[in-house]
Amino acid sequence: MRDKTDIMHESCLLFEKSMGNSPHHIARALKFKGDSNHIKGLYKDQSLSSVQKKVAEELIYEYKETWQDKLVPFGCLALLAFLLFSAVIGLFTIWNWIF
Repeated sequence: MRDKTDIMHESCLLFEKSMGNSPHHIARALKFKGDSNHIKGLYKDQSLSSVQKKVAEELIYEYKETWQDKLVPFGCLALLAFLLFSAVIGLFTIWNWIF
């Protein structure tokens, strides 16, 4: 990238100053690439409308663990134990064949 001219540098400083030297506001304005007045009122702490609350309640639910979910770790441990047991038996069998 080429070096900034004095005008470019001054423009950047004015832009940063207009955004209150806040990295958050600067990033939002640059990402939006539009009139920053449109996004000044957008805050994540805004209260939700009744429709938004209803959608959030319907879409976000607490997952209840089933017996199949509880069986998965047990099955993995059982498979690991079986493989370990088979490996030990295989090693003893090979040892007996050799000697």
